[in-house]
Order: sequence, then structure tokens, then C-alpha cells
Amino acid sequence: MGWAILVRDLTLYRDGIAKKLAYLSPKKPEFDEARIMFLAVDKLFDMVEDYQENRDRAIELLNKMDNPDLAVTMDIDTE
Repeated sequence: MGWAILVRDLTLYRDGIAKKLAYLSPKKPEFDEARIMFLAVDKLFDMVEDYQENRDRAIELLNKMDNPDLAVTMDIDTE
């Protein structure tokens, strides 16, 4: 629930910045500030998505280590 609210608010903020960027002069400091804020919000979304992927993979590997009888080892013999 809390993450959904944060996603909603950050998405609205990022979309607002994207609309504003088109009207800013690249020579003004406001352009650089808006661009940096857009990239920062975008990076937050990427970090959370990466965390979830890495967390799921880590749990899967830990389960295999804890239950070696359930894990099927691959035979990579080329002979």
C-alpha cells in the first residue's frame, strides 16, 4: 500500500518534470536541475526493481543451498 502511494506520487512528479523540460532553455540552471531530478526519480524506480529481482534470485539460491536434495545438479560433462 505504501509503495503504491510512493509510486503514484513519484510518477506524477516525474511526468510533471518531463512536461516542464520541453519549455526550459537548456542554457538555464533550471533545465539542469529538472533533468537531474528526473534522472534521480528514474533511478529510484530502477533500484527498487533491481532489488526485487536480486532478492528473489537470492532466496531461490538460498533455498537450493538449504535443501540440496531438492536441487537438481546439472551434468556439464562434455565427454
